[in-house]
Amino acid sequence: MLPLNAENPISPANPSEKEPVHPDKFTRILQNGPPSLEVQLEHAWNPTDCAKDLTVKTDDPLTFHRNPIAQSTHGIRGKQGYSSGFHVWQIDWPVNQRGTTAMIGVATKEADLHMWGYRSLIGKDENSYGWDMVSNLCHHDSNHCETWKYPNDSNDWLAPSTIYCLLDMDEGTLSFATDSKYLGVAFNGLQGKTLYPIVGCVWGHCEVTMEYQGSVYVENQMERNTEDEDSDGGFEKLEEELRHLKTNQ
Repeated sequence: MLPLNAENPISPANPSEKEPVHPDKFTRILQNGPPSLEVQLEHAWNPTDCAKDLTVKTDDPLTFHRNPIAQSTHGIRGKQGYSSGFHVWQIDWPVNQRGTTAMIGVATKEADLHMWGYRSLIGKDENSYGWDMVSNLCHHDSNHCETWKYPNDSNDWLAPSTIYCLLDMDEGTLSFATDSKYLGVAFNGLQGKTLYPIVGCVWGHCEVTMEYQGSVYVENQMERNTEDEDSDGGFEKLEEELRHLKTNQ
């Protein structure tokens, strides 16, 4: 990872957002409640797409366990990749199981899932986008570009155990939120890719759970808007007919 200084290029994924705006789609998904366990399992960790020292728990397939391998960083992807729509998943990662680096984000199928040493695995190159919840730094192609502070340029902010990941592939952004606060856009410029949930971990028996919360697609929103317009048009037509009847009475 390059140090922060003026000589390093700024990553094109850096949003430089000033005032976070809470997405209505996120609120709608939470209000609807989580989908069925069957749907969550379809979007869970992929037991065949992870570093060899990570295992998805048989008695809890929404959770993986890391075997304690020294001087090693491990990653795991979710089963589903997303190229369109607005998707939310919840990460539960105990604060005392993070160690020196604990990264969450998204990645392509080409992103590495293992590195020797305790390293910032997610976001080290152009194939992944990762937020380190220990250092509060965002990484994308950080072997060549600057990292940046998130959220709100805070050095001492501590991410709680539960974090929501908000991936908007229509807008091309990745954001994060807690149970009480939307943290803003962490990455942008994600359009045109197929991206999978991913984490990178170093702590010896850490266990991380991912629970898919739901999605919103532009096509569905457009259909709802059209239905609303048709409904409004029907009321206008009825009102016009009533006015016509009164005029003729």
